[in-house]
Amino acid sequence: MIVGTLAAIHLMAICLAATPQADKTFDNASEVWRFSFETESEDKNYDLQPDNWTRRRGPGFPPYVRALIDRTTASHGENSLMVELNGAQFASYSPLREVDGEHSYVLRGKIRSIGLNNDAAMISVSLLDATRRRVERRLSLAVTGRHENWATVEIGPFRPGADVRFLVVGCHIAQGERTDVRGQVWFDDLWLGSVPLLDLSQGSGLHFLQPNEPVKIVAHARGLSNKGDHRLHLRLVNNTGELLEKDDFPLSASAATSAEAEPPGEIKWNLDPCQKGFYRVHADLIRDGVTILAKQTSFVVMESVPGGATGEFGWSFANGPGQLELTDLAEIATRGGVNWLKLPLWSAGYAENKSDLSTSKMTLFLDQLDENRIALVGLLSDPPAQLVDKYAKNWGGISKIFTMPRDDWYPSLEPIIARHSFRIRHWQLGAETDDSFVGLAVLPQTLAAVKNEFDRIGHDAQIGVHWKWEHPFPSRESTANSFFSLGGNPPIDDVKLREYLDRTRSSGVARWVLVSPLPRTEKGTEISAPHRAADLARQMLAAKLGGATAIFAANPFDPDRGLLNADGSPTEMFLPWRTVAMALRGAKYLGQFELPNRSPNAVFERGSEIILVVWNSAPTT
Repeated sequence: MIVGTLAAIHLMAICLAATPQADKTFDNASEVWRFSFETESEDKNYDLQPDNWTRRRGPGFPPYVRALIDRTTASHGENSLMVELNGAQFASYSPLREVDGEHSYVLRGKIRSIGLNNDAAMISVSLLDATRRRVERRLSLAVTGRHENWATVEIGPFRPGADVRFLVVGCHIAQGERTDVRGQVWFDDLWLGSVPLLDLSQGSGLHFLQPNEPVKIVAHARGLSNKGDHRLHLRLVNNTGELLEKDDFPLSASAATSAEAEPPGEIKWNLDPCQKGFYRVHADLIRDGVTILAKQTSFVVMESVPGGATGEFGWSFANGPGQLELTDLAEIATRGGVNWLKLPLWSAGYAENKSDLSTSKMTLFLDQLDENRIALVGLLSDPPAQLVDKYAKNWGGISKIFTMPRDDWYPSLEPIIARHSFRIRHWQLGAETDDSFVGLAVLPQTLAAVKNEFDRIGHDAQIGVHWKWEHPFPSRESTANSFFSLGGNPPIDDVKLREYLDRTRSSGVARWVLVSPLPRTEKGTEISAPHRAADLARQMLAAKLGGATAIFAANPFDPDRGLLNADGSPTEMFLPWRTVAMALRGAKYLGQFELPNRSPNAVFERGSEIILVVWNSAPTT
């Protein structure tokens, strides 16, 4: 059995049917270092201890745990490192190995075990700076159970940061709730490989182009070996996968690392303007005719968003802005046709109080949003660690904090209230999956207490929480100036959504609805992009027709359902979202037309415009 591990090396069982097999990343990596505990090169003094390895000592890591080189058992070569289980933890670390930021790295190791029932074995990678201080640690999946055949564990690919100079590999025995006192674990064939880096981006820095704007793709290959012939193959495809353009570029190790190149190793692929739509660029790094690394980026070509419009569509970033700077997020949101953004602000605001730089960035971000008529909703879902620690043993959600006396939660919120309550009117207690306020007897008092603190400096704050459709809403009188965020995981379809909205229309509660695209695959079957786009459009339309006060895309960065990739580039669901949001935002529903072939439809009015949405379950004229 192989189990997942947490950073603190607590164990949770996740059974896998088989040992992971080496994938293409490992097959295409170049060997940097291999340690298999061989006598001739790695135990030169024949003391059955690996040369220059450092064993951890101290509380929890007693010296009586026996560990030595076993000359009778091996996965590679003739030897391995054997550890006898004895009711305690074990860790041993390799000599330092230099690494750089011009490559990404992969580590693979082999583990064999007998009697490993409660404890777990794993390997680690520690990345160190020039002073030997650990910057980052990565753990493999952990192995438990009986493995007479060697189990393979892997780490990576990972890229060292700019401050990393060295790498150390570790072999570990970690304890579960119970410990093993009999048994053996063997470690062998610790193989470190390097993989070239390939960066792929838009020349403009963003992934949103105007119809007449040339396409500029920038590729940057680094860390190429001097062995073999390297080429970069680039392809441009549209939303249906049709090949539109392709090109091939020779690469050399010297070109990829030369300091004379401006910038080094950069390839610019310039294309004519594309028609409006969604596009992908695929890049294949090829060595001696074999693809060793593949990467892709995406962009859309679309008209600019008219300024000054208001509406009810937004994005909920419950996990924060990801890799994006706040200013880039504001720019993308503006292009996405949204008027609302949800972001966690508690811990960020608490830290911001100590940083003038963070404060200036937040101010610039809010200025951008104001300029584009986008309202920021502060998610109070990420309290500072010292506050969470108080309630860790009885944690049941954010309501645990806000139902405590004011003096418990107010001090950490005070910097946020002081800086932002006069500009941010809407605040949500808890994330989109936090149901701890549902059915809470003191909900009206809790909302009122938080609102009172924000209103001391701001003006008429609106305080909301996540709620379940199935649970009755509180009375309108007890939740005035509040909103309820509804939906989440798993998402509901448009029919159910419309049913819930119609049923609760007379509640008088401000209902903020979460919608989400279908996953790319479901029960092993791939769902086509057009089908997913149509389903998302129906959800958005149902929310609009049902009278939702605000309509949010849940977690736009979701790798399976999202509108955006982690780097801010669009997925194939971005344009469908944007098209519907821009068509329906601020529009008033008028009714339906009687169409010849009875296609369902909805007619909306906005100013001098009439918007007609038509759909059918089968191709229809």
